[in-house]
Amino acid sequence: MTEEVQQGESDRVARKRFAFQRANKELMKDPDQLASYAAVYANISTLGCVYPSEVMRRIQLMSAEVTEDAVDAPELRSLVLASRGRAHAAKQRQENEDTHNQRPINGGVHILSKMRENLLMAHREASGLEMIEGATRRLDIQWNVSGNNCERCSLTADSISRNLTKAAKNPKLTTVQVNKSVIESVFDDVNLPFTIDTKHLQGWEQQVELRSAELLLASKVLKKGECVKAKMDAAIDDMCEELGIKLATSPIRLECSATGLTLV
Repeated sequence: MTEEVQQGESDRVARKRFAFQRANKELMKDPDQLASYAAVYANISTLGCVYPSEVMRRIQLMSAEVTEDAVDAPELRSLVLASRGRAHAAKQRQENEDTHNQRPINGGVHILSKMRENLLMAHREASGLEMIEGATRRLDIQWNVSGNNCERCSLTADSISRNLTKAAKNPKLTTVQVNKSVIESVFDDVNLPFTIDTKHLQGWEQQVELRSAELLLASKVLKKGECVKAKMDAAIDDMCEELGIKLATSPIRLECSATGLTLV
C-alpha cells in the first residue's frame, strides 16, 4: 500500500482503538490489557478478522458502548496524532536497527527474540494489515537457532537439509492431497518442527499465520470482511500444497542469515 493509504489506515484504526479504550476505561483498569482488547476490536471492525469465540464474545460485549460519534472529538484527534508520532518513531528505530549488524543478546539468546520485541512494539501502533506486512518482511519459516555461531548454524543447516531430503521422499506428498496436516505429519516423520506462525504477546496471546498472511496479501485475498476462518484455511492448504510440490520436485536449499535458517 502507498504511504498515504497506509497513514490513512493507521489513523482510522487508531481512532477506533482509542474510542474503544475510552468507552471501557472504567470496566478494565489494566491499561495494557485494555490496549490489547482495543487492538483486537480495531482489527475486527476494520478487517473483519475472526478470533477465538470467547474473545469475540468479550469484544462484542465491550463494544456495545463504543459510538462513532466521539471519533471527531478534539481529545481523540490529539491521541491519534500522538499515536502517529509513536508509530513513526518505532518505525525509525526498526529501520535503524535493520541497517546495522545484529549482535547476540546476553546469555546467547538468538536475535530473533529482539526482533519479536520490535514487532510487538510496532503492533501497538499498527493496523492488522501493517502488522502482518511488517512481520512477513522480517520473518519467514524460521528454524530457530540459538546463538550466532557460524559453525553451529552450518551443522544445523546440514542436519535440516538431510531431514528435508528424507521428507521430500515421503509418499504422502504424492499419494494424498497435501494440506497443513499432511505437511506437519511429513515433518514429524523426520523429527523436524514445522512452524509457520509467530506469537505476539500483548496482554493476551495472538497468533498470526505469517506464511498464509503473506500469500493472502499477495493474492489480494486479505481485505475487510474477508479475513474469515474458511478463507484462511483454504489459503493455508494451498500454501502447503505448493510447499509439498517444492519438497518433492526441487533440491532442498537453506539460506543462513542473522535471524536463523530459511527454507528457500
